[in-house]
Amino acid sequence: MDRGYWESAAQARACPLWRRHADAIHRRLLEEWLPEGPAGIALKTDAYDEAVGEGVVPLLLHRVRTVLSIDISQAFLRLARQRHPRLQVVASDVSSLALAGGSLDCIVSLSTLDHFRHESQIEAALGELHGCLKPGGRLLITMDNLSNPAVWLRNRLPQHWLRRLGIVPLFVGVACTSGRLHRLLTRAGFRVFRIRARLHCPRVLAVAVCRVAAALNFRPLNQAVLWLLAAFEVLDRVPTRFLTGYFIAVLAVKPDGTQEE
Repeated sequence: MDRGYWESAAQARACPLWRRHADAIHRRLLEEWLPEGPAGIALKTDAYDEAVGEGVVPLLLHRVRTVLSIDISQAFLRLARQRHPRLQVVASDVSSLALAGGSLDCIVSLSTLDHFRHESQIEAALGELHGCLKPGGRLLITMDNLSNPAVWLRNRLPQHWLRRLGIVPLFVGVACTSGRLHRLLTRAGFRVFRIRARLHCPRVLAVAVCRVAAALNFRPLNQAVLWLLAAFEVLDRVPTRFLTGYFIAVLAVKPDGTQEE
């Protein structure tokens, strides 16, 4: 989508209770996959999470010295910076980065690349991210999981209907199966170390429940809803996890000649 669309999208209101759940899912993944030792620079490939909620920047700031966020929307960047003053922001498209090669220690890309219309744009973005990483640098990426029947159906229905009904808040583009994302990352030069399925609750129903609970503004109820949604993540341990997980999560590394599985 063009820059104008994403500028206007910043005016939409996100459900705060749902955002708390999504942020918690992402933080647990980063806590597991990011090295604990201090690193130099981390890039987050969009500012949406931090514009509409707490996001993952507070966690990143405990693991790296500098966190840089890019986005094509100045509005998202402004909102994210207001919430997190230590966050550095740059208006940029992830498929055409104005960053020095080999300048980043890690990259966190949470459902950014699944807003492209075409797979060729995903390939271009992965090539840019690979070029900006230092050898041995980590890429933590999530994308919509096409093996999930709900995602598969959503991507085949008219989006203007889905947005009008409030089923999808933003434009959604190309989704991937775990195997397809693995191949795209390998083709871009990454070595894939881990693949997971995340966010296993039935999303449409879960967001509706979160909206009702948030409107009632009863703290014990909100905590119960968050506990229930988190309990669905036990499905990540069963063989059908790629049928229930809404996102594919991958840890990939830019090889430096020394990493081994």
